[in-house]
Amino acid sequence: MARKPSPKQTVKAPPVSPSPSAIQGLSAQFQGVALQQQYSGPIPPPDMMARYAPEIREVILRMAEEEQSQRNTRLNKALEADVEDRRMLRKIESRGQLYGFAIGIAGLIATVVMAFKDQALAASVIGAVDLVALVSVFVTGRLANRERPQNEVKKS
Repeated sequence: MARKPSPKQTVKAPPVSPSPSAIQGLSAQFQGVALQQQYSGPIPPPDMMARYAPEIREVILRMAEEEQSQRNTRLNKALEADVEDRRMLRKIESRGQLYGFAIGIAGLIATVVMAFKDQALAASVIGAVDLVALVSVFVTGRLANRERPQNEVKKS
């Protein structure tokens, strides 16, 4: 009867050295070629596309056409929205300039009327406030244009 090793004893197995013919046999079984291809976009390259059935090729081309059509539609809508935004901005800016001109003229008229009524203090205060307000609007407008990114200024 063979004796079982006790838990404290360790059994050392002799080292196994495979024969060279066994290694060659294993390496011959596991040799192969790994090929990886990548492409981007909805249509595969022509050599890959040629391997598909004609029906599948038609489906792939139809899907690519639909995707391109949807992309063009989205881009056109974004461009139209951008054009409309710029049109509205120009309208608002021109309206603001018109209102500013009207307020400036009203201040000038009030200054002249007060001066003719011998109200020199009121005329000078109204004229000074009117002048300071107009100058500050133009100065802050120019500063805002300088702070805008350069490409945004070119677009408008």
